[in-house]
Order: sequence, then C-alpha cells, then structure tokens
Amino acid sequence: MKRLIVAYIFFTLTIMGCEKRKNHTSVHSDVISEVRYDEFKNWEFRGIEMSKVNEQFQGEDVYNLSVVDHIETFTFVAINNIKIRYTGGKYRITFFVKPINEYSNYGIRVQEVYPTRLDAVFDFASKTVRGVYKNGEFTNNEKLKIKPEENGWFECVLELEIKASYFRLLFGPTDVVENQVKSWESEALNKKSRGLLIVPSKIKIEELKL
Repeated sequence: MKRLIVAYIFFTLTIMGCEKRKNHTSVHSDVISEVRYDEFKNWEFRGIEMSKVNEQFQGEDVYNLSVVDHIETFTFVAINNIKIRYTGGKYRITFFVKPINEYSNYGIRVQEVYPTRLDAVFDFASKTVRGVYKNGEFTNNEKLKIKPEENGWFECVLELEIKASYFRLLFGPTDVVENQVKSWESEALNKKSRGLLIVPSKIKIEELKL
C-alpha cells in the first residue's frame, strides 16, 4: 500500500512538473536561453557617468547615464566579451530607456573586432529607428523596434543573427543625425545630449530559435 501511495505521489509531481515546463515553453516559444547583464563592475564607462535616481520602472531601480565633459573622445557604456554559442546564432537584445530631453536619443553597437560592427540609433521623438550602419558580414537579418511604454519610457529591441562566438555591446545617449549613425558615440556629436534614464536590471540578451 505504501508503495502505491509513493508511486502515485511521484506520478502526480512528475505530471505537474511537465505542465509547468510546457507552460513556460509556450509563453517563450522562441527563446532558448536568457542572460541579464546588470553587474556594473563589469561595465566600461567612456565619457559617461551613471548614478541612481529616485525613480523606479516596473519595480526596478533606475539610473541616469550622463555625458560628462572631459578629455574622452567618445561617450558610451560597453559590456565587453559577451560569450555566446561557438557557432553564433540568433539573438534578441532588449533595453528600457527614457529620454531626459529632446536631444537624448539612444545609440547601440554590436561589435566583433573593430571596425566590424552594427550601429543603430533609436529616435524617441519620432518613435522610429533613426538609422542603421553596418560594416562587414558579422550580422544578418537585423530587425529593430522601438515601443512606447508608460510614463515616457521606451522599449528598444534589436534582433539579429550573429556569426561569431562573442561580441561587444555598446550603448549610450546620442543626438546624431541619420548620416552620422556610424559615429553615434562621438563626444563631439553629443554636446546637446546630456543623458538618459536606463534600467540595468532589465537589460537582457536572449538566444532565439532559428
């Protein structure tokens, strides 16, 4: 009798576990894995200062990325040496960002060995992607999206296929025009863009099914 009870409990727990995994898969059917990069100690800051502000977005802490005046030639934040599948794959990179003023647009770079890279600038005023610049065949099938959220926030998404085992991710405020997208991180071009708000804990990189 005890054996029958134990077997029944085991069978029930097994079914429940399968149902939970099935539900998770159905909600995120295109996602193989997800990694978040909110360890600030591993970030590289060039011409940018980051400070916590008295605000939250969806229950998460918010930080201000400010362009500072000093001898730096460029203004960006970088997460270096992001290791992915050895043969590369399809990935989705997501940020939640809020502009501080009309000039604070958002630049992103996915880079292998410079100058091989993909640059994009998200325009908050027009709610569109201002421009894209690509050097080399490091990436393919790029899709970019900007989506307005509550209280002036935006979700910025870059989906692409990466043909490498690692990449470097750069991001930061910018106010460049369309034909300057490839130089969005240039300090000389970002005099008006003094910063923007970002939620580090919501930065995520997802590996997707091809």
